[in-house]
Amino acid sequence: MLGQVFGQYAAYTVPAYGVSAAVMLGMIVATRLRYRRRLRDIAALENQGVARRAAPKAGSVSSVGGKTGDKTGE
Repeated sequence: MLGQVFGQYAAYTVPAYGVSAAVMLGMIVATRLRYRRRLRDIAALENQGVARRAAPKAGSVSSVGGKTGDKTGE
């Protein structure tokens, strides 16, 4: 049956499709697992009270043309 569908090269094309499908499925599974792990990491950080961005220090201004404590802006 596969010989009729894929011709004389069925022995090469069918395994190639199988390997491609397996690799794509593996990538999808790995991506979903990584996504869930990142969501758990974010939830754990939020439960710990870790701020997403650090608050600016008192007396400091943005690093563009302001006081940063370094001498590069002079």
